[in-house]
This record gives sequence, structure tokens and C-alpha cells, in this order.
Amino acid sequence: SQLRKNTNLDKKNTNIFCDIGTGYGLLPCILKKEFVSSKFILVDLPELNILSYYFLKRFFPKNKICLSHEIENKELINKELINQYDFIILEQEDLKKLDDKIVDCTINTASLGEMSKIDQKYYINQIDRITKQYFYSINRHRSDNVHFSETNGYYDFELNDESWLIKLYKFS
Repeated sequence: SQLRKNTNLDKKNTNIFCDIGTGYGLLPCILKKEFVSSKFILVDLPELNILSYYFLKRFFPKNKICLSHEIENKELINKELINQYDFIILEQEDLKKLDDKIVDCTINTASLGEMSKIDQKYYINQIDRITKQYFYSINRHRSDNVHFSETNGYYDFELNDESWLIKLYKFS
């Protein structure tokens, strides 16, 4: 609902979504039902990518799903390649292959706030580079929780301030 209310992404268009920290694939599954003709790039650890492949294949048996190893010889993941699939499931390092400003909406729910500062910086740099319109983030706002004292909260993410205009920012 937040994406519907706060973006101009048209359900009829072929939008490109990138979900970082996908888990087993529930959010892309929900979004695919809403944005039917859109394409989805899922990024997570290899063991979770297997789960998301299985989950998405069960929900969308006729959709084309590409796993990272199927395009490991590709140096660039461009719009032409993305349009050949409904879902592309990638590993962390594969983000470097995505063309600049190719993603309409990058999403991260909770995982950036759990990553090491080095991994956070890698992902933030990639998000800045690949995203042309929206970055939807649901993460901890501070790092004062004893369990996450070694990681950054949202306030500490080093997003390129010139690239982003905050449309919605609130706490729950």
C-alpha cells in the first residue's frame, strides 16, 4: 500500500523492482500480483535464493525465473536481459553487473540494519548506482540496540543526498 500511495509506479508498466534481502520471496510474490507485467530482481544469500526460487515457482509455475549461475558469464545485466525473465535471483556480488539506473524501485526490509558496516556500504553504493526512482527502506533508525551496537541504523546510512528526496519518513 505504501508503494501505491507514495510512488507514481503504474501497475500497467513494466517496472523493474530490486528486493535486497529477499528471504524466501514473499514480498516479490505479493508485488508481482499487483504489478503483473513488472520484472523482479531478488538478491540474497545463496541458501535463501534456493528457497525463493522454490517459493516463486510454486506460485508462478509459468513465469520465467533465472538463477545467478545461469548468467554468471554475463558481464552486464541490462534491460534486454531482465526483460527475458519475470524474476532474476542474484547473489550479493551480482549487483555489480546491473546496469546503472536500471531499477525503478529498490526495496530493503530490515536486513540493512543487521549487516556489518562494510556490507551496508557496499549495498548502499549499489542502491545509489542502480536505482533511478525509488528506494523503499524499512530499517532500524538507530544503532543503540545492544544487539546491533556494531552496525549502523538508518540515520547512519551513507546515501548520496543529491540522489534522494524523502517522500515518506515515519516510525511505528
